[in-house]
Amino acid sequence: MRLARWLYDRIKAQYEHLPSDETVDHVIAANGYTFTAEGRRFG
Repeated sequence: MRLARWLYDRIKAQYEHLPSDETVDHVIAANGYTFTAEGRRFG
């Protein structure tokens, strides 16, 4: 039962972390993405 709880906690942490503003900003910067004022990907 402890393993199931541990796995659940890890999955939940990733689920909450991945869509965070900080993570999204990091991915955008790391990949050199640029966007127009309307929010469309540029370049």
